[in-house]
Amino acid sequence: MASTSLANMRGRLEDRLGYGSSSGVLSDQLDEALNAGMARAFADGVRGLQRDVFTGSTHGQTTAPVVAGATSGTSVTMDNGSGGDPSLHTTLHIAPQDILEFTSGDRSGEKVLIRELGTTSSNEETVIDLGVPQATEIVNNTTVKITRRAIKLPSSGSIVGVKLKDGRQLTYEPRNAVFDPYETGDPLYFEQRYSENTDTSYLILYPAPTSATVVTVIQNRAFVFDEAFDGPEEALDAILERAVLAFKTWQGQTSGTEAGLAIGAVRDTDNALHDASSAQKFFIRQ
Repeated sequence: MASTSLANMRGRLEDRLGYGSSSGVLSDQLDEALNAGMARAFADGVRGLQRDVFTGSTHGQTTAPVVAGATSGTSVTMDNGSGGDPSLHTTLHIAPQDILEFTSGDRSGEKVLIRELGTTSSNEETVIDLGVPQATEIVNNTTVKITRRAIKLPSSGSIVGVKLKDGRQLTYEPRNAVFDPYETGDPLYFEQRYSENTDTSYLILYPAPTSATVVTVIQNRAFVFDEAFDGPEEALDAILERAVLAFKTWQGQTSGTEAGLAIGAVRDTDNALHDASSAQKFFIRQ
């Protein structure tokens, strides 16, 4: 098992490419190559990389009154029913792509999608951003029902798979927000979204479940530059060789032979991972 930081991985990448040290544009390119190597390794399903497996649940439906509505603006300020801070993100678990339905007033029965929490990172706990100017005024004391279809994720790492409690696996389909964004029922599809204002990544389910729905999630680990990477040397080798291939591709002056060798090195790492994890690859000569 190898334990190293991304900074050390960057140094090993320089060694493989024959650079003693780097600066300026070259340094930036090496950083990007390492990022690309990690992304491609995760996308290729390289064995031994760190992944999180956990269960999570949606939060069903909730209601709240509007205390300041949008006339021609894009946002509404919410209330928790007692005049206090509703804590939309941390307490009520409201998230982007949740369904907001007006239950009183002139717009009763109308539904809109929540684009974002807050219009800035400082008011994400009290304000809902609807994305576009509202043609009809949302008056104060209008009540709304929110169907919460999102699950807050522990990191921004990409989702590998999502399975319901009954064993059904959901299909990744980000276009459902366009097909039928207000459909409710048992989830069939999922997508992953990121909220800039809350600095949070979310799992979004389609159709939106109206009651608490438990899912099991497999998510790739997100890494930062000074964080330790724990995994077998073969997995680390797979990342670095993909980074080398990306770097050589970007250079534009790599010969066909060099490109072929770099591609072959990536394939060799895949072979090494399969050999290291399969008992059938070991033989004893009698």
